Amino acid sequence: VTLAHRALAQGWHVHVLAPAASAQAFALLRGHPGLGTLAGSDDPRRAGRLLRLLSQAPQPVTTLVVIDGLERLRDALADGPRDLLADGLACGFFQVAASADGPALSGLAPRFGPRLVLLSSDPSADIMLGAPQGFAGRGHCPGRAVWCGDGAAVECQVAMPPLSPPPPLLPPSLPVTSQPLTARHGRVHAPPGESTLVHAPLRILPLPRHVVSTDLPPSLPLPQHPGLPKQPGLVMLGVGGDDARPVGLDVSQGALVAGSRASGRSGTLRVILAGLAAADPSGLYLVTRDKGLQADAGQLGVPVAPPTGRGCGDLLAWLADSQQVAPARPLVIVDDVDVLAQGCPLEVDRLGDLAADGSLTVIASATSLSASMGHRGLVGHLRSLRCGVITDPAERGADDVFGTCLDDAVDLWCRIPGRAAIIDDTVVLPAQIFQVGA
Repeated sequence: VTLAHRALAQGWHVHVLAPAASAQAFALLRGHPGLGTLAGSDDPRRAGRLLRLLSQAPQPVTTLVVIDGLERLRDALADGPRDLLADGLACGFFQVAASADGPALSGLAPRFGPRLVLLSSDPSADIMLGAPQGFAGRGHCPGRAVWCGDGAAVECQVAMPPLSPPPPLLPPSLPVTSQPLTARHGRVHAPPGESTLVHAPLRILPLPRHVVSTDLPPSLPLPQHPGLPKQPGLVMLGVGGDDARPVGLDVSQGALVAGSRASGRSGTLRVILAGLAAADPSGLYLVTRDKGLQADAGQLGVPVAPPTGRGCGDLLAWLADSQQVAPARPLVIVDDVDVLAQGCPLEVDRLGDLAADGSLTVIASATSLSASMGHRGLVGHLRSLRCGVITDPAERGADDVFGTCLDDAVDLWCRIPGRAAIIDDTVVLPAQIFQVGA
């Protein structure tokens, strides 16, 4: 805490990676414009995201990453494909100050420079921690330590942090906004009228575990957001991104919702159905056997076709007749398209042909395994759009659905219901999808 306080007083950016139990010690620094992300081993997704971003390029302001419990953090990040701590220390784009339980520093000892060894009254224990023999056992008061740098070892007393936060030497942090973020064509768009500070520190905010909109119609508790842009096909899906703001997806050309069973695929379709019907319910059709989707469609006035050969055939005939009367492009939402293709392959292929030539728009859901194996037909067309939602980004093979790395959206230690990855071209946004029917 003393080191972080001093770095902030000098105008540095400071990020703290500490478990929740010890993060309270940094409460005095909260709100300082130079303090960036506060995460730790109990939130490895945010900690990993921060290390990835810091390792990509040099920072405009000298940056210090304070790690409390190096071994626990490295264990928490061990399930990822890369050693983020080793990569971060090797890139040299930021400074690292870490605490550890032993001199090996979780196998990263060669990458660290000077050390501060806190002494105790036990000489043997001090020597095992790396203290020189002449200083071992001399820690008879809290904070007594030995500094082992380039020169001779020096006995010292660690200073206590001041009782007040350091004065801000940076411009104030970005304002909190309720406006939505949307991803399109590889860019994340912030709401208009907001300025971006050049030297604001990176802040990876935690995502909520449950998101329920408070602005709901009394008859149907489906998520609507007051800042919903009047853009056709843009649907608010939940709260996500590094800023934990409302995020949306443009589904006007089609989208694919993939994930393991019971991971929230139908719930995501309910959110999309509600958003599209709120904008314009005309030309919207649904193919499903899910009771929740059928109930929502009934209240929203959306026609529902059963997932059978006859039901899909009647829908295709209806679409052909309606296009002669109303040339508007219809939109069909298909739940469990992989299951539907097993019983109605000809009808699904016909939907794929119509979607490929632009006659209609299809939004479909499927398991990640089936979606990753779909190289032709409707699923192949939707995969080529690179637009959709992965409701279980931690599932093996989820990266293969759109050929996009989902590391920034994966919670390594636990799978949170409603946590998903929103994909739009090369943009991946971690998000907590709106909870429907709460």
